[in-house]
Amino acid sequence: MRAILKVMVILIILSILVPTVVIADTNQDKLKEMLETYNETIKEHEATKEKVKEENKEEIEGKVEELVTSINFPDVHSYHWFKDDVRDLVSRGSISGFPDGTFRPFDKVTRAEFLKMAILSVDKTIQGVPTIDHWASGILNSAYDLGIVLKSEISQTNMDLNTNITRSEMARILVRVNEIIQKEPPVSTSGIENIMYDYYHVEHKFKSYVEQAYMKGLVAGSGNRSIFNGRNTGSRAEASAMIIRLLDNSKRVKVDFDKKWYPDYNGALVNEKGQMAEMKAKEFVLNLLIL
Repeated sequence: MRAILKVMVILIILSILVPTVVIADTNQDKLKEMLETYNETIKEHEATKEKVKEENKEEIEGKVEELVTSINFPDVHSYHWFKDDVRDLVSRGSISGFPDGTFRPFDKVTRAEFLKMAILSVDKTIQGVPTIDHWASGILNSAYDLGIVLKSEISQTNMDLNTNITRSEMARILVRVNEIIQKEPPVSTSGIENIMYDYYHVEHKFKSYVEQAYMKGLVAGSGNRSIFNGRNTGSRAEASAMIIRLLDNSKRVKVDFDKKWYPDYNGALVNEKGQMAEMKAKEFVLNLLIL
């Protein structure tokens, strides 16, 4: 009788435990299946995200290219050296054309216009608070605070702000923006007096800035002689080229160290072929006539 009772107890216990084990195994299988499905879903989602991202990237790049190529001004022609710089800068929103659809590349640039272009093309958050009734007054105040312009250089007056800017002044603003906002360190200017044709005509107060701007490729001389012409006023085309070089290192002008001009014993400048620089040749001839 006792044996029968034992068997019955064992059967009862087994009847309770076995279904529980089976259910546990079944739940584990289901959980494993759910995890696998989840992981597959995550992988598919990530792949879809990357695909959409790549498609959006191509679409955005295509729209930018379309925008750049669509920027055509009737007075900016394919043979102009500055055409790509103008298109690039306009597409960035750093400069614009006129209501009549022209760009007027050879128009002069004012101090206010160039200051705004140089600063906002690098950091559009810099605005400043105006103190006079001039659209660039706020930008000028920010330039004061940053050390890009001194009050003795450009004052808070309409006359100073509306004055056409010289190439030397442009170089000074470019270098300060480059070093103060962009944090680019100065470069060596050793030997610049031998490769810049009119180096000795650069005013002393601008010399260090012109040296840096020239050696960094932010500015360039004109013609085969690389004449900087620092006292000349800058044009919209020149300003566009300078700002693009400030923003894009690949657009900077490479300094031609092979084109050297050396002072001879008479104080004139001659290159390696012994050709006297025109600016000094005139002085040399005049001195001979006087003697």
